[in-house]
Amino acid sequence: MIRQDKTPLLGMSLYELKALAQSLGMPSFVGGQIAKWLYGNHVVDIDEMTNISKANRERLKTEYCIGCMPPRESVISQDGTIKYLFPTRSGKHVETVYIPDRDRATLCVSSQVGCKMNCLFCQTGKQGFEGNLETADILNQIYSLPERDNLTNVVFMGQGEPMDNIDNVLKATEVLTSDYGYAWSPKRITVSSVGIKRKLKRFLDESDCHVAISLHSPFHDERASIMPAERAMAVADIVELLSHYDFSHQRRLSFEYIVFGGLNDSREHAREIIRLLKGLDCRVNLIRFHKIPGIDLRGVDDARHICRLRLAEYGKKGGRLLIMLSCRSVMNIILLSTFATVVGACDNRNILPVSGMRPYEILVVADNSETGKLADSILSLPIHALSQPEPQFDVSLTISSDINNTMSLARVIVVVETDSKKYRDIKVKYERDVWAKPQLIVHISAPTVWRLRQSADKWGSQVSALINRFETNEAISTLKDDTCAAASRYAATTTGWTIKVPGDMSYIKRGRDFIWFSDNGNETSKNICLYTYHATSVDSRELIRKRDSIMARNIPGERQGMFMQTAGNKPEIFKQKYGGNDIMICRTLWEMKADAMGGPLVCHALLDSSANKVIVAEAFVYAPSAPKRNKMRYLEALLYTLSRARKQI
Repeated sequence: MIRQDKTPLLGMSLYELKALAQSLGMPSFVGGQIAKWLYGNHVVDIDEMTNISKANRERLKTEYCIGCMPPRESVISQDGTIKYLFPTRSGKHVETVYIPDRDRATLCVSSQVGCKMNCLFCQTGKQGFEGNLETADILNQIYSLPERDNLTNVVFMGQGEPMDNIDNVLKATEVLTSDYGYAWSPKRITVSSVGIKRKLKRFLDESDCHVAISLHSPFHDERASIMPAERAMAVADIVELLSHYDFSHQRRLSFEYIVFGGLNDSREHAREIIRLLKGLDCRVNLIRFHKIPGIDLRGVDDARHICRLRLAEYGKKGGRLLIMLSCRSVMNIILLSTFATVVGACDNRNILPVSGMRPYEILVVADNSETGKLADSILSLPIHALSQPEPQFDVSLTISSDINNTMSLARVIVVVETDSKKYRDIKVKYERDVWAKPQLIVHISAPTVWRLRQSADKWGSQVSALINRFETNEAISTLKDDTCAAASRYAATTTGWTIKVPGDMSYIKRGRDFIWFSDNGNETSKNICLYTYHATSVDSRELIRKRDSIMARNIPGERQGMFMQTAGNKPEIFKQKYGGNDIMICRTLWEMKADAMGGPLVCHALLDSSANKVIVAEAFVYAPSAPKRNKMRYLEALLYTLSRARKQI
């Protein structure tokens, strides 16, 4: 338990920590050391700052404390969501919700104790306003979270109105995104607001984090009846303010819309939302309402119908409309409304709903249980060259007679049918973007189950190749607006080749004919390397030897004698033609010599005959306690963006 009479170090900026150090008679660089201990090492006691002298630590302890406090209570639900109760420095408590979802984990943090906004549908508003959280209180929800190292995103959507505590919220997001702090990309953080115009403008000007506006009704009087803030801060004025900012690139704008049965789910609401948001690059998140005792509001049994209304209305106007389905009931449906510019004709594929499920999740639809189980067993075989067994795909199985509208929106659907009257041979064919987008539907037809089983290896390889190619292309396409701008420049000047790298992989290390891109994570990390060596052909044994030599030189361990090398197992090596190039692909494992670190890797090697060099693009991950398949497949997809640099670069 911290002593409330001491000032917390948690939440201080680098400038403040340096000033603090100087005020106590210490060199200013001690402030940088404190920042590293706080935000890099997450110490819980000043005495853990061992590179600061004992005398200086004692000076610190007289007036300051770390400021971290563990949660008092936690409640876990069946889907893995955990609700934490955190103490604050004022002696009160706030709720924080941890939401895991396969390879993502989102934390919903609070910014105030209670709330002034008093929205009719919000339980927090019923307790009234009890005070702002200090920056230390906000950050403590992350700092003291047991699952802290698993976090991929933070949303300011807990208790309170973030813009009503703008100073501390901005300071918290600064620590989270600054190099001296957590060094997160602003894209990992979303801040919600009912729309306090002046403070929202300040946030937009001073922060690059995502923004979410609580909409809930497009009509002034109706919105005011459920959100009293509308009377002083009309959403139309907020939309006008937002129209002056660019949300077409990395920063995202969204509008939250809780669907209330009989209140805001009509065709007129659909039409007015489209009119209100016309010209904005944004998304509308449709949220299912959970009943609150004593409140005369109800949810809807099937929130999807409002999406269909919006879809129909938007389709008449033209433009592009995508609907995204989430597996979680908290946020069932996301309506992405982009550029409501009227066009002459509307391509039906432009208004398809966005598919549900995640990459490498597939829905097998079979005509009977026997064919379904066979397809499941083939498509769930373990993938090669991972440090722990993982299936090549996550398979959900259903019988064709049981399929419903929601299932038809699956990202990848494999349809298996056996009929001796209709089919003489086994055939595999596919379709794209039929009921949703992006979507791949693979059809496997056979005369009998016996024939299907006899040819399982052949059609299994065909289907796997189709799905992997689909996911590779989708991964590359989603990278368009989220690349590390410096990556191509540095790669070109170092190797003469370029590659597309995600914006969060901004850590760059260069060596001789070598460059390394990483997200520099502590518990898990994604990594891509480019390097070259002199050769007149690509030989697999020489590739491994050269790789080990280059990695030992450029990626050493923490101690003498530690360096990265290829593990001793037999690699999977094959050749492939892509983009006019003959590529040798090597999948295997890596390890850190004299250490327990290791994981999977994949190399793409091709010959640059004009320079008598082999260029290698390599991806590897470090994720000792997490699944690695999707991380590796995503990174390998990026290796296919390798191309020769333009001369002017």
